[in-house]
Amino acid sequence: MAATSWDLNQPRLAQSNGGSVPKIQYGILEASSKTFKAGCLVNMTSGVCDSIDTDDVSVYGIAMKDSTNTSSGNIEIPITVITPADELYMRVRNATTDALANTAAPGTAYPLVVDASTDVAYMDIADSSTPAVVFQGEILDAAGASTYWARVRLLDTVAQAVSA
Repeated sequence: MAATSWDLNQPRLAQSNGGSVPKIQYGILEASSKTFKAGCLVNMTSGVCDSIDTDDVSVYGIAMKDSTNTSSGNIEIPITVITPADELYMRVRNATTDALANTAAPGTAYPLVVDASTDVAYMDIADSSTPAVVFQGEILDAAGASTYWARVRLLDTVAQAVSA
């Protein structure tokens, strides 16, 4: 199996729909000339898998395979489907710097910001103009201190997949 350059800062599926087995969708081809990596949040655009961006956030799931950055002969990208019932672990930012998760307010909706150089999506506590995720709580380290990681859920308006 080929190695990927999975970024450890990528969001992760914490719990799928109350503990059910995550749904993996097969048969979806990558969009042409994309450079996302396994672990990136992706959406469906015109029936193909595409990386999300800060300006137009909609989320279908998490890519389970790197894209090939080709303009033809695109490959299948298995996707872990994310619904509003699923909980994600996600890094927290305050504009362009990391922020401790305890600086966010539980139950508050925050936007996602996507780092253009890595395609990593973060919850951004500096802005509230385009909410995308609801902050569920902070993730603590072994000593009980807050970390840069939060538990979040997608808003219904952002999730392309519906809860089962």
